[in-house]
Amino acid sequence: MSAIILTHEALAEIDWQIYKPSEDKPGYLTFVRCMTLQEFNDAIRTKMPKALAERLDYWGSSNAVYKKDGMKDSLSGPEKDSDTTMTRLLIQWEPGTSEGYYVHVYASTPKAPVLRCVWMAKTFEAQAAIALSLCLQCWIGNDGRAMRHATAEIVGKMTFA
Repeated sequence: MSAIILTHEALAEIDWQIYKPSEDKPGYLTFVRCMTLQEFNDAIRTKMPKALAERLDYWGSSNAVYKKDGMKDSLSGPEKDSDTTMTRLLIQWEPGTSEGYYVHVYASTPKAPVLRCVWMAKTFEAQAAIALSLCLQCWIGNDGRAMRHATAEIVGKMTFA
C-alpha cells in the first residue's frame, strides 16, 4: 500500500455553505443554502487522496452507507426551512467498540441542536483515521479560515506511511 501524502492543494477547503453576491449591498455575500448530503459526499470524494481512500473499509454520507433516502437533504437537516448559516460541523474519530476506527462528521443547528451524523468512514488503521480527520478539518472545519490554512500548512508537510 502506498504512503498517504497530503499536499497543500489536496487540503484546500470545501465551500459547503453556498453564497451569492448580495443584490442590496455590493461587495457583500448573501447565504443561499448548505450543500445537500449528495453534494457534500461528492465534494469529499473529489478531494480524497487515492492512497487514503484505499485504506478505508467504507465511507460516504451516512444516508448512503445505511441505504436511506434523503441524499437531497441539506447538511442543515431535512426540514424545509432548516438551511442556516448557523450550521456547525463537528469532526470526530474514535475506535470502534469491537473493531477498527470510525471517523464521523456531525451537523448541528440552533433548530436541531442534537448532533446528526451526515458523513462517516471506517478503517482498520489508526493512522488512516487520524489522516482523514485532519483532512476533514482542513476541508470543512468550523474554526475559521486562518485555522484551516494553518492546519493545511502543517498537515501538507506530513507523510503517513
